[in-house]
Amino acid sequence: MVTHLEDYHYFNRGATPGMISLRHQDGTVYGPWPAKGLAGEGGVTNAYWVVEPMVVIKAGTYIIVDSDPSTWSYNSASSNAGLSLIQGFRAALLGVQPELAIRETMDHRLEVSWQASAVGFVLESAENLRPPIAWQTVTNTPIQIGDRITLPIEPAVNHRFYRLHKP
Repeated sequence: MVTHLEDYHYFNRGATPGMISLRHQDGTVYGPWPAKGLAGEGGVTNAYWVVEPMVVIKAGTYIIVDSDPSTWSYNSASSNAGLSLIQGFRAALLGVQPELAIRETMDHRLEVSWQASAVGFVLESAENLRPPIAWQTVTNTPIQIGDRITLPIEPAVNHRFYRLHKP
């Protein structure tokens, strides 16, 4: 799961954020995703182009494709290739890859559910997806309804993100 991609555009005092994508060795392209700009060293506007795609990609070798390679910073230590940071985590879930469903109930509560065949998974939540992500186990007791594991959740005041994790 790719959670964060960042290209450095310090040259020319930053550049208007464009698009970033990943190209697998077999030609498969993930993205492009629109980047947001963040200030860099010395307050350079739009020095960092950041995307948070939250996408599962297949294993392999990738090339980062940047929509403005002329302003993409590099140095001799990078073999004159663009400077980037990629963050994520291993998404292989040994057998079943459950799908998480979230819906609002009639009484305005949230209900999270997944396939009952996904044995051994726990529901985790986080306040944000900025690395390092602080996932916490949701302690509500799940119940099985038909072929799904269901868990009622009180709506949070702030955004919350959920995932299934197999410890």
